[in-house]
Amino acid sequence: MTKFEFPDQVDSEALANAQDLVYDAWEAQSKQAQTKLAKKALQISPFCADAYTLLGDKCNTPEAAIQYYLQAVEAGEKALGINFYTEFKESFWSLLETRPYMRARASLAEVYWTLGNNDESIKIFTELLELNPNDHQGLRYILASHLLATNKYQELHALLIQYEDDIDATWAYSRVLLEFLEHGKTATLSKYCTKALESNRHIPKLLIEPNTIPKRIPESFSTGGMDQAIIYAKANVDLWHKSTGVIEWLKAQMDTYVVPLQAADSESESLIQDIQAGLEGKNLHNREEFEKITNLVTYKKNQAINDDFLGFSPSDMHNLLYYPFESEDVVIFNRPKKAECNFLFLYQKLSDYLVGQGAKATTKGNLPLKICKDIYAQYNNPFQFLDMNIRTETDFGDLHVVRLIAEIAGLIKKQKGVFTLTKKGIKLQSENAAGELFHTLFKTFVGKFNWGYSDGYPECRIIQMSALFQLYALQIEGSQWHETSHYEALFLRAYPSSVADFEESPYSSTKEKAARAFYVRAIQRFWFHFGFIEIQEIDKVPQLVYGKAYKIRKTTLVDDYLSFKK
Repeated sequence: MTKFEFPDQVDSEALANAQDLVYDAWEAQSKQAQTKLAKKALQISPFCADAYTLLGDKCNTPEAAIQYYLQAVEAGEKALGINFYTEFKESFWSLLETRPYMRARASLAEVYWTLGNNDESIKIFTELLELNPNDHQGLRYILASHLLATNKYQELHALLIQYEDDIDATWAYSRVLLEFLEHGKTATLSKYCTKALESNRHIPKLLIEPNTIPKRIPESFSTGGMDQAIIYAKANVDLWHKSTGVIEWLKAQMDTYVVPLQAADSESESLIQDIQAGLEGKNLHNREEFEKITNLVTYKKNQAINDDFLGFSPSDMHNLLYYPFESEDVVIFNRPKKAECNFLFLYQKLSDYLVGQGAKATTKGNLPLKICKDIYAQYNNPFQFLDMNIRTETDFGDLHVVRLIAEIAGLIKKQKGVFTLTKKGIKLQSENAAGELFHTLFKTFVGKFNWGYSDGYPECRIIQMSALFQLYALQIEGSQWHETSHYEALFLRAYPSSVADFEESPYSSTKEKAARAFYVRAIQRFWFHFGFIEIQEIDKVPQLVYGKAYKIRKTTLVDDYLSFKK
C-alpha cells in the first residue's frame, strides 16, 4: 500500500473536497470505482480518514486492512488535533468532523479482534463508548460479545448496567449467557431466558441449528423479527457453541416453550390456520416435508394482499421498510418541478446566506445568531405555539435539523470555522435542479437522519422505517380532510407491535404514547415540513391531551413526487 506523508498543517478546504469524494465512493456501485475515488481523495488530502478506512474495507486479508486502518486513525487524530479531543469528549459524535475518526477506530478494533489482539480491540471499543456514550455506532453490542468471549464478566456487568434500559435482544441474550457461564442453571437464568424469548423468539432456533443461518446479513432489522435474529446469531453463534452445556440447556427450554397467547395477533392466528389447512389430509414422513408445506403457505401469505397494509402484500411492505430507495417494482420517485414546503424554505434561506464567502460559525460550531434570528423572523410553523427567544441555533430546532440534514447530504460544509456551500450544493442551487434538491433532502432525512433526535420518545424505529407506507396511506386516503387520529390509527393497525417500545404511565397507555410519537415525528416533522399536507385547526376539542388538534389533507406534491405501483 502507498504510505502517505502528513503535512504539518491541515488544509481544511482540501480535506472537505476529499471527503466529498468519499461520499461519492460510498454511493459507487463497484469495488473498483470505490477504490479509485478513495485513492483520489487521498491525493487531495492525506488527512481524509474515511478514505483509508474504505480502502481497508476492500482488502482481502485483515493483515492488509490493518495497515489502512492504522493510517486512518492517525489521519483522523491529526485532522482533529489534541485540544479538540479533550474539549469535546463525551459529545464527539454530535460533531460531523469527528465521525471519520470514530469510524476508523471502530474498524481498527474489529480487525484487531480478527487478528487475535483481543485486549487492544476491547480497549478501543471501550474508549469509543467513553467518547460517545449514546453509542450511535452500536458498538456496545460488539463489545458485549467480546467481553463474554474473553471471560471479562465484571466488565460486562458494568456495561449491562450502563445501558440497562436497552431492550435490544442482544442485551437480553447476553444476560442469559453471562448468567449461565457464571452461575449455571438458576431461577435467575430462567427469568432472563423468558425475557430474552419475549425480545426475540427466533434466535434460539438459529443458535441451536447454525446451518439454518442465512449467509446474507440483513442491512437493517425489525425488533423481534427474524432479520434481527440472523444478525445476532451470525455474530454470536460460535460463542454459544463454545460454552459447554448452554446449547443443550437452550434446547430443553425450547422444547417446553409456548408462545404466550397475548403475543399472537390476528395475522399470526390466520397464518396458523392456513398452515393447518395446508397440512390437512397430508401423510408426512419427515420434517423436510412439513417445512416444504409451511414454507409454501408462508410464501403465498406473503404475496397476498393485506387490508391492514392498505392493499400491499407483506412482501411489498418488506421492500418498503428495508429497501425504500431500491424497490422500483413498488415505488418510483419522480422529480417534482415545484415543491413548496417549510424544509425547502429553510434550506434555501440558509443557502442564500452561505453563497460566496459563507458564514462564520460560533465557538460551539453553530450558525451565527443573526442568521438564525433573520430566518426565524420570516418563518411560519403553525405547530409552534409560542414565539421563541432565539439565543443559539439549537433554539431554532427546525433550522438546526435542516442544517444537519444539509451537511449529511453533502450540500454544505464547515471548514476553518466557516459554513459554505459544497460543489454539490452550488450545483443544486439552479431552478432546473429543484426536483433533485428536494429528492436529495428527502432521501437524507428518511434514510440517514434519526427522527427521534431530541424529541424525548423511545427509539421506535418503525415510525421512520415506515415513511413510504405512510405516504402511500396519505396518497390513497388524503383527498378528503381527516383528523390526524385517522392516520395514527392506520399506522397502529399496520404496526401494532410498535407499542412495545413505550411504557405505560398513569396518564397515558402505550398505544396513546405510540400515537403521539407518530404524530410528532411523522405528521408534524415529516409530512408537514416536506409539504405533503395542508392543515386545518379544529376548534373546541374536548379532553385534548396535547396542544391543538388538526385536520389534514394531502397536497399535490404527494402524487407529483411518488408513483406507487399497485
